[in-house]
Amino acid sequence: MADWSLEKMVKKEYRNVEKTLIIPDIHCPYEDKGAVHAVVAFSKEYKPDKIKILGDIVDFYALSKFDKEPDRITGLQKEIDVAQYYLDLIRKSNPKADITLFEGNHEIRLMKYLRKNPEISSLRSIRSADRLLEVSKFNIKYRTNEIHHGILVKHGNVVRKHSAYTAKGEFDNEGTSGISGHTHRLSAHYITNRNGQHAWYEMGHLCDENQAEYMEGKVPNWQKGFGLVEYDKDRKIWRVEQIPIIGDSFIYGSKTYKWRSNQKFEDRDSL
Repeated sequence: MADWSLEKMVKKEYRNVEKTLIIPDIHCPYEDKGAVHAVVAFSKEYKPDKIKILGDIVDFYALSKFDKEPDRITGLQKEIDVAQYYLDLIRKSNPKADITLFEGNHEIRLMKYLRKNPEISSLRSIRSADRLLEVSKFNIKYRTNEIHHGILVKHGNVVRKHSAYTAKGEFDNEGTSGISGHTHRLSAHYITNRNGQHAWYEMGHLCDENQAEYMEGKVPNWQKGFGLVEYDKDRKIWRVEQIPIIGDSFIYGSKTYKWRSNQKFEDRDSL
């Protein structure tokens, strides 16, 4: 009789599994400091081979076309400084990882501003968001999108009313499996057709909802979290895991990671 025990069925071999950490919208300097630091601390334990930062790492509030709070409008340099602080922190915490920052709609705010104010566009340091953030200094690539083992990774440009509706919309537009941020929601949409099995994932956010002034008086229908992609190089299969952050904690691998909501981060708070 064949042995169908779990020990016989499971191949306990992890050397050929590539691990990728997915970091969604941070919106510096309006980030959830505890959550972002916790995810970076987690990365040191998880040891990803690759890290994908899904865009909107910076808010560029001062360049927004919307009405602005007077005390925020002069904070452009702080936004850049805080974003560079996290890029440096992510790189130093993961010195061997291949890291990519994707262009989000808030990075595009800079390009729209330059088109409206062409007299300053000749300044080399502000021709694009990646130059302004000096991402190359941290050995980080800057992309609009990328195919990662058959998965399209991008910031995202579809917004639907409910969680997972956007994931379906992105798949309908792109026709392939993918990962995106943008909506600040966690969701997944699965499809099986004659071309096989597919899925699209919305990866949540890591910003501080209380600082989203345009949501004043409302409860944002957002979900905080991040994600992981694991790819078996031998079998050419992948899986995506979404990790929701509930309050000031998340669970992974039967461990709870927790921090204080009022925790101080001296290097960050000094900016």
